[in-house]
Amino acid sequence: MKILYLGLNFENFKEKEKAYHYPIIKVVPKTKYLRRYLRDLPIITHYIFTSPRSVSIFCDYLLNVNKLYFLKNKFIITIGKSTQRTLAGYNINSTIPKVSTQEGIVELLKSIPLENSFFLIPRSSMARQEIDCFFDEERINYITLDIYDTCINRKLEKIDLNDFKEVFFTSPSTVKAFVEIFKNIPSHLIFKAIGPVTKQAIEKNLM
Repeated sequence: MKILYLGLNFENFKEKEKAYHYPIIKVVPKTKYLRRYLRDLPIITHYIFTSPRSVSIFCDYLLNVNKLYFLKNKFIITIGKSTQRTLAGYNINSTIPKVSTQEGIVELLKSIPLENSFFLIPRSSMARQEIDCFFDEERINYITLDIYDTCINRKLEKIDLNDFKEVFFTSPSTVKAFVEIFKNIPSHLIFKAIGPVTKQAIEKNLM
């Protein structure tokens, strides 16, 4: 039996030859917020990206308006290797934390100079706010941009969960969508998560 992969970034999944891609969520870009803050980009000193999708939406928009150079020579943090690879596709380097979570990013932030810094965080409208709390406590200047919504993909073909042995979740949003779409979940299924935050969502909703 196969692995049921529920995320969007299937190409980077190490076991894709054994997996069936079932993108249970979809992304709806909100580029109007990008237009609103475009004039502020020259003052930004640091960027934080917490998902590959935030990178692609943000960088594609900057490419379209010939402003990708705003990211050059800036200190950029990406939450993990997949997000880092996506950004590298635009020929832009970044630093990743030891732990691929917002808490891991906060620990990285504590280790670097932050005087006179101004951060921009393009992200999902459903993003957690651990980084925001840190910046508020430390009185660090930052802007958050909710540049996309994450919704359930209701146009997928129906599948039988009994055909699978394992379900791989890539975010709490995929867990939420899975629980809403599938009412009768077979007991033999093994649930795996991309990271600790998604694992917590599985334990809360499926255990």
